[in-house]
Amino acid sequence: MGDRVGTATPKSAIAFSMQTPQHQNMRIQLLAVFSLILTCALSAACSDTQSSKSDLDMNQDMGPTSDMTNDLSSTDAETDAEDDATIRDVGPDSDMRASTTCAPDSTGLAAPLPSCTSQSPCTNPAGQTVTVESERPSCSLALFDEIAEMEVDGVTRFACIKRAPGADQNPRPLVIFFHPGGDGVIAVESTSLIEKTATALLGADDTAGFTLVAIEGRRIRFGTAFSRDGVYHHDFYFRDIASPSTNPDIKNADLWIERMVDEGIVDTNRVYAMGWSNGGFFTQLYAIARHETGTPNLDVNIAAAVAFAAGDPFNGIDSNPFDDPDFAPETDGANCQLQSYPDSDVPILLAYRTCDTAVPCGAPDRACFGGDRGYSVDLWLQKATDEGLNVTGFMLNGAEPEHGGAQDGPGSVCSAVDARCNGEPTPSGTQCLTDLSVASTAYCQCLLNHLRWPDGDYPGGTVDREVGMLQYLRANPLTQ
Repeated sequence: MGDRVGTATPKSAIAFSMQTPQHQNMRIQLLAVFSLILTCALSAACSDTQSSKSDLDMNQDMGPTSDMTNDLSSTDAETDAEDDATIRDVGPDSDMRASTTCAPDSTGLAAPLPSCTSQSPCTNPAGQTVTVESERPSCSLALFDEIAEMEVDGVTRFACIKRAPGADQNPRPLVIFFHPGGDGVIAVESTSLIEKTATALLGADDTAGFTLVAIEGRRIRFGTAFSRDGVYHHDFYFRDIASPSTNPDIKNADLWIERMVDEGIVDTNRVYAMGWSNGGFFTQLYAIARHETGTPNLDVNIAAAVAFAAGDPFNGIDSNPFDDPDFAPETDGANCQLQSYPDSDVPILLAYRTCDTAVPCGAPDRACFGGDRGYSVDLWLQKATDEGLNVTGFMLNGAEPEHGGAQDGPGSVCSAVDARCNGEPTPSGTQCLTDLSVASTAYCQCLLNHLRWPDGDYPGGTVDREVGMLQYLRANPLTQ
């Protein structure tokens, strides 16, 4: 990636408190939600909530393999390819066709992921019944200007908005943030983006500041093998990238962008997307959808995007979100992968760490934690290259001991956690944070790598990678 995003930027003790109560509390909440979901994936701990899900082996691989960005040995890559051929001998071009759940020649999934409603309730990973698609988030009004709402297709949708100082006089860049799956838009408060809205340089001149719009997703039934139903997500499986789109989350993002442009505060050459985990998948989908083709009413385009801890937004699914009796996820799910990926040259930076329980870096952590179709960084980077997409990977060192505590230094190879994960316990996420006896397990280290947004604002953090992420956006406005 080079110096543009690789420069280590120490966080100022004045500007940022490395362990502020606010950020620590938010990260503990995220940890609890993520760890519950991921522990369900790796054990039988949540079996009571999984009755509607596939019994798909979570140690299966996810697609064509490569040793591309992670310097894996040729032997490892060949072994992965052989295993993959055995496990996933079904693809979007195979003769085996799925039920009406999939539309591989158009949108991947044939319809939007269904919402949780009183007529169609969901059970979340904690075993609770969810009957409301969207509720007002609890973003702090000490941090944001407003918690805004808007009716979209009869559903009240929400966003937390922080406007750049002086943007009404001098329009500033706009950053749309898509949260990870879980508690929703409140996750943005565990980043350092809010305070940077007044200080970061994203514009064409030296005027600081940008407007941040953090968009709330929907409580929906999700497409992974283990249940993520009933918590907030953005739907990247239904890839209707037309303008206007029938994907409720693409349409929602379009309307929030146009609302901000209507205020007269946005430099429309510098509208950017950022996202984390599920939001990182959706960020890539949305940027590709809206770079060459603008929003439906004002023709606003996404200039560039940054995603963290995400994979292939065009791959297949691993569960049956529509309760389709003719759909078998373990065999038919691959047919929800797009046969032809969209064409786009939108610049996308994908930051990721050297191991990750949810979206593995490569073959070693994939061997430990498995994963769903598309949930692997190395395979996605290779696929993006093959498809001619402009996705650049930026590997960061994680919390594993081989990095000597140099968290978020530039990484070069996925960590060999497969050499030690077998036989280790699978603790809960809160144990990973509080119990020193399990904190050194591969599971805890790789889980923290997923949960820690790379701003350095966590124990042991010294490098604020948000600075480089924003610099990447600034360097990639729309071509004049």
